[in-house]
Amino acid sequence: MKAFFVAAWRLLSRRMTLTLGLATVIAAGAIVYYDYTHPGSESHERDHIILVAILTLVLPIAVAIVILCDTAADWLRESPEPFAKRITDEVGKAVWADSASSDSFARSIARETVSLLPSNFEIKKFGNAVEFAEFRLRLVSDLQSASLLDPIYCTSHLNLFAKPDGGSQPTRDRVAQINRPFFERLSELALEGRRGGLRLILQYTDDEVDLLEKELTDRLAIFWKIAREREKLDWADREFDVTRMVATMSKDYFVIGDHIFKTIRKTERSRQAASHMYIRNADIAASYREWMEDLFYYGHQGGKNPSTDKYGIAALFEKIKQSQSAGK
Repeated sequence: MKAFFVAAWRLLSRRMTLTLGLATVIAAGAIVYYDYTHPGSESHERDHIILVAILTLVLPIAVAIVILCDTAADWLRESPEPFAKRITDEVGKAVWADSASSDSFARSIARETVSLLPSNFEIKKFGNAVEFAEFRLRLVSDLQSASLLDPIYCTSHLNLFAKPDGGSQPTRDRVAQINRPFFERLSELALEGRRGGLRLILQYTDDEVDLLEKELTDRLAIFWKIAREREKLDWADREFDVTRMVATMSKDYFVIGDHIFKTIRKTERSRQAASHMYIRNADIAASYREWMEDLFYYGHQGGKNPSTDKYGIAALFEKIKQSQSAGK
């Protein structure tokens, strides 16, 4: 609802601004024309004052209202992260800080820190990237598309195939191997989704374009394979779309149904010192999904400091997509 209001108001405010600008030009022209054509009219002075009042009072007030409402729309779009996401991030920090913490520790931290969150939520911590990837694969493999009523949202530091998580190369190779059937099942769910497919938010630096290309190439190759098996060669953005995260973020999130997967790092590029969490709760998942939806669709409208770059990555995504669609 908030996202709809912001989009609707932005469209309306642009039209209002153009209308006011045009009205200003017309009013100014009317004053000049009237002065020129009716220099001796008895009502000249009165009509002149009315026109000047419109130009100097009414129009600026109307413009001020547009600016205030547009500012309100910006405030709504750039409002703080949803409560559930923000507070569970705090839980993640506390759990991550103790590398030897157990699931019971995670649950106790959560209940102490998040007294206002619902009690019927699950939380699990993984210190091993392979264990986390295997758990995620099992869960996604068991999901049915009919149970998914919302799009699937995911952020990634190119760490499904280009930079898989793990503290050693053998671990990273194993994680990448597990991630292949995981993304195959995710592609199936995205193509079968009733209310939207996969929304992927990638974070990378300008010197990682080669890794970006590998990540997108591997993901699209799998997606096309599944699409061909289902004879859905006309799949569109609603099944699989991507944007770039340009704001600094050291975490990765994956939200599907009422399941939330989080990878927590000390730095953006850290793979060795990473901890992984799983949370299950419908309200918390909805909170994360709302945040990621706003980020995906409106993050590039951040003025001088946008959170995302929708258009910079679109050309490469489309190029690889078309190349693979032709079987090249």
